[in-house]
Amino acid sequence: MNSGLKAFVGLLVVAGIGALLYFGFLTKNATEESRKRNEAEQATADAAEAAKGPQIDIRIRAGGEKIGFLKDPVLIALLRDRYRLTVSAEKSGSVEMSRDLPVQGFDALWPANDFCRQLVVERSMREGFKVVKSEDIFNSPIVILSWPDPVRVFSSPSWKVVEKRNEIHYVVDMAKLVDLVEKDHKWKDPDIGLPYNGRVLVKSTDPVKSSSGNLFAGLLANVMNGGDPAVSETIDAILPRVKSVFARMGLKEESSGTFFEHFLGMGVGTYPFGVAYENQLLELTLEQPASADVIRSNVTVLYPEPTVWATHPMVALTPAGKRLVDAMKDPEIQRIAWERHGFRTGAMGSSNDPAVFQMRGIPQQIVSVVPLPEPAVMSKILEALSAP
Repeated sequence: MNSGLKAFVGLLVVAGIGALLYFGFLTKNATEESRKRNEAEQATADAAEAAKGPQIDIRIRAGGEKIGFLKDPVLIALLRDRYRLTVSAEKSGSVEMSRDLPVQGFDALWPANDFCRQLVVERSMREGFKVVKSEDIFNSPIVILSWPDPVRVFSSPSWKVVEKRNEIHYVVDMAKLVDLVEKDHKWKDPDIGLPYNGRVLVKSTDPVKSSSGNLFAGLLANVMNGGDPAVSETIDAILPRVKSVFARMGLKEESSGTFFEHFLGMGVGTYPFGVAYENQLLELTLEQPASADVIRSNVTVLYPEPTVWATHPMVALTPAGKRLVDAMKDPEIQRIAWERHGFRTGAMGSSNDPAVFQMRGIPQQIVSVVPLPEPAVMSKILEALSAP
């Protein structure tokens, strides 16, 4: 075969591969759109069927970050009128509700991550109650909230921990940030030069009771594992370091909602860096428009590279709870979740456009993500952090 023919055959092969990839991409997109369309149609059918039935009172436990959403009068009216549901929600830490708190008398549990869902499933097999259905409702990336001065210092050429790109702040070197904590750098050290007391800390909720702290523990383990999900073969060597980071924090809040209130109320001197859900700050700018400008100019959202997702699975324990799970996939409810509360959704027609918040520094998509360690590894982390 001469060189010209070989080149022609090579071009045909490359073109064929390109065509396969292109049409595969189109097929994938079409399949995803079809899935979303089917979900929307099913939600409409469920609503029509529910409207025929009696009004049902539903009692659930929910993570503190979702209480504002559940108290939204627009959501309450929609659930009442379209689905004949009235929801009473009790705020609880995700890990605590999944592992420890009584489930009797509750129709659903709504923790914040898939590991907590797994805890509920395992517990149901031990204690003999039934999981009727579980489904992810929407998503939130874990972020680090901070203030202008810490962001300025750690964005400087001497540190290069934080980087601003297209008006969005990223923690581009999580390993260096963790190293700062582990090596007991102090805020008043000459190379940091900030007036806060004590050591450099990234504070979070209690990982034994609350999902945001638990997710941060999983993210820490991944960072300490070189950026890949920690595995059974590596976790034992990492656990003492994870425990040490949390021990440095001192007293920790048991709920993400309470933590966020303290972060804002006590300010930069107590919480220079605080782990939270992205939606919490977005929701606040909508709920308190009079304070929105002050919040936007003083609080900076830092996106870890990589971060982890909170998937907010709702676990139905009764048929009534299942009705609520099904209702939550309604495209209009999903739109309310993003546009009024900052929860990212994948519903048909949802674009998660940050412009609705009139706030700079919010990406349309989260592209740098690492999976949590597998459930067996997360269980070892939880067990270690629960020990004295």
